[in-house]
Amino acid sequence: YGKFQKWIIYIIAFLNIILGFKAGINSFLLPLTVDDFHMTSRNVGLLLNTYGLGKLFGTLVIGYLADKIGRKLSLIIALFLSIVFSVASCFTTKFYPFLFYWFLTASAFGGILPVSVIYLSECLPDDKWGSFNMMMEIFRSVGLFSCAAIAFVANWNWKVMIWAPCFLVLYALYLVVKLHESSRYLMSINKMEEVEKYLNKMSKVNKRGIEITYLCKEVELDDQKKKAPKPKGICTRLFGLKNLRTTLALIVIWFS
Repeated sequence: YGKFQKWIIYIIAFLNIILGFKAGINSFLLPLTVDDFHMTSRNVGLLLNTYGLGKLFGTLVIGYLADKIGRKLSLIIALFLSIVFSVASCFTTKFYPFLFYWFLTASAFGGILPVSVIYLSECLPDDKWGSFNMMMEIFRSVGLFSCAAIAFVANWNWKVMIWAPCFLVLYALYLVVKLHESSRYLMSINKMEEVEKYLNKMSKVNKRGIEITYLCKEVELDDQKKKAPKPKGICTRLFGLKNLRTTLALIVIWFS
């Protein structure tokens, strides 16, 4: 653990600030767009629910892509699409096109959170990733509080509130492009040469040697997982007799 991991923490923390801002922008967006789009109470409900559905959709799709094409590339796609759809939503003059772009924007941002959490977890030591993942909640709160400041600076113009933070997202995209792919993901797809490059870079930045025994253990564990029989589907495991009680308790806690 050293400068290499601290740089990753900085990038993921910055992403979480942006996510916090996007989560809080609905509170400001709704009253500012009601008159412009001549929204009815039905339209208001659609706007509120669409963002949540978009985040759910993005979590499923981009989370799936993260296992297929890698954590880094998935984040790059999600950040790029969030910029495109955010800017596109500012040029709409009718409600339903705006709703469509807002859904796609939410989908892009919905995929950033789980992939960034996975990436951070895979790049930190086992004794640190839990505390740092919890710390990301603080940065999301910073993003939530920044909504009011940005709304004031934007003179309560909802279009400016949407496109102006795209410059922050663009900077985040630049930072993610500079990142290396997760070593654990590379090991899972058997790209050991890339893993070696990753470890050499980490050793150079941290100015420390790498424990080869640790890498060997990781490879052995990965081989054991590949040889092990495939587990049951996630729904079967979540709602099976063994985990049903825990799953229901978490659902109640989350939605209450």
